[in-house]
Amino acid sequence: MKGLKFVVVLSVLLSLIGCESKTIQQKRDILLNRAPQGFTSRDSGVPVNITELRNKLLSAGGEDDAFLRKLSEVCYEAPYFESGKCTLGFYLDEVEKIEKQKREESCKKDISCSKDMEIFQAAQELNRVYYLVMARNPYDQSELDLNLRSLCRAAGVGQRGGIPLDQIRADVEQQPGLSPEIRGQFRDVAISCWKLSENGVPDGTIKIKNLY
Repeated sequence: MKGLKFVVVLSVLLSLIGCESKTIQQKRDILLNRAPQGFTSRDSGVPVNITELRNKLLSAGGEDDAFLRKLSEVCYEAPYFESGKCTLGFYLDEVEKIEKQKREESCKKDISCSKDMEIFQAAQELNRVYYLVMARNPYDQSELDLNLRSLCRAAGVGQRGGIPLDQIRADVEQQPGLSPEIRGQFRDVAISCWKLSENGVPDGTIKIKNLY
């Protein structure tokens, strides 16, 4: 009987120890051990290594408590192999984000690079809104295409004529006869085309990519 009591007590103690909550640092170590070791290929096909990724993140000061908490929330409860792949992807995403920020900061110091980046970003936003409008209004595409392109050219003319961006934005937002959604989308198109003109693209419509 005493032996049985001892076994019961020991089992309870072990279960309590097993249920003890782990720190985010302990969870990180577990997840790092689960991550694929050696070099492995992700979606891009570029070989990546969890050790190198973590060293890059540490050198950039990126493995802080906020990062570890998010890592634990996203990856820790996943099945063993999935949690390891999740960890690799999580570190890779964070390293890529930091490297992108560094490139953008470096680019801002170079006039030519900064100009190209602003053109790229404005064109991306212009196409995002254009595709969204077309997708949500399949029966009015011809009319909307004409209006969006006319608005884009007008915004460029306005920019070159000295009209400030805030005024362009306000003028579009006050246009009657538009639904709140369409008005916001027209405003975003005008802003993008104004920025394109500011960076030397007089006709922003040339940056609109064909849907098909």
